[in-house]
Amino acid sequence: MIGQFIALYRARKDPILAKRLAGEILVDGVIGRISWPLTFAKFWMAVGIVGLFVILALLLTLGFASHWTFIIPALPVAAGIYGILKLWRGLNAGVNQVTKIAKQEVNNRTTGLSSLPNKAEENPNPDNTA
Repeated sequence: MIGQFIALYRARKDPILAKRLAGEILVDGVIGRISWPLTFAKFWMAVGIVGLFVILALLLTLGFASHWTFIIPALPVAAGIYGILKLWRGLNAGVNQVTKIAKQEVNNRTTGLSSLPNKAEENPNPDNTA
């Protein structure tokens, strides 16, 4: 966080750094806006993991207390937990990959830009109206 503040301070005199930071801020803002559905999905995945874990614990307790065959239904429950965790990690990896590609694309596009336009360059003769 402090590094970002230092970079913002240095960007006031370094246009290349300013372009890079603007691209990163833009990409992070867009990713932040679209991450709300992912947060909602991750909440329900967490609820599912907790629920499946409770069922798994009950089945394992029942199996150890009575007979080992009660442990067999715990296998699909454990597989469900594993599947949800695999999906969670895949979503995180996808978001990281998209963020990386988006930042790279913004960086590629901003490196081609020259310095920001100046008002004097846009209108060289402000007194003369054509």
